Amino acid sequence: MAAVLEVNNISKKFGGLTALNDVSLLLNEGEILSVIGPNGAGKTTLFNCITGIYRPSAGMISLSGKGVRIDSLPPHRIARFGIARTFQNIRLFANMSVLDNVLCGAFSKTRESIVDIAFRTRKNKAAETAINERARELLNFVDLSDKLYINGCSLSYGDQRRLEIARALALEPDVLLLDEPAAGMNASETNSLAVLIRKIRDNGAALLIIEHDMRFVMEISDRIVVLNYGKKISEGAPEVVRKDKKVIDAYLGEGDQ
Repeated sequence: MAAVLEVNNISKKFGGLTALNDVSLLLNEGEILSVIGPNGAGKTTLFNCITGIYRPSAGMISLSGKGVRIDSLPPHRIARFGIARTFQNIRLFANMSVLDNVLCGAFSKTRESIVDIAFRTRKNKAAETAINERARELLNFVDLSDKLYINGCSLSYGDQRRLEIARALALEPDVLLLDEPAAGMNASETNSLAVLIRKIRDNGAALLIIEHDMRFVMEISDRIVVLNYGKKISEGAPEVVRKDKKVIDAYLGEGDQ
């Protein structure tokens, strides 16, 4: 199985604080890889380094299949190379419709010139039609096709999470990063989310997930990476990580084995 994303010896310092310390991981094609650890372990900092919000203090991040190093690129260029993400706190355009939220993501893939847009050329109209169709397909994929014209803020919490995922998928990513996608969900919503994540994987994207819900993580993940105080302390299949004493001591606790 070929790697699609490589994180090599990444460190990130904020003044005297080391948030990440020599962290490496590989994300393979068709894989669901989860990153877990206590609060403050460096998980979101890792995501921010991968997506260009932070520039690593040391190390290298690359898209293996494309032979592109991304650790010095701005977020919009990283997104164009095929990495999309959601955030721990939902960041929808609350007063825009469900359809328009996804269209905002889809329009970032367009390549029309200013002339095409200004004069509404045939090329521009064809692109708009294709984008609209793609947005509707994605909303059907995440089971929101009956809510196209509802404002994002009017959706239930679980549906807002689904909408945020649909907007990320509009970028047609090879790698999708989900930051605590199950946070705040009830059991039924979490089960539906697991089904959706597997569908995304089966459609060709590799997923990197931060999550605190250990039942969800153990069920959904092909592999798990564990961070503690900015360092990687364990990596492997769920059944291996579950029994790792370092993980139990740092995070899971005896009762979660």
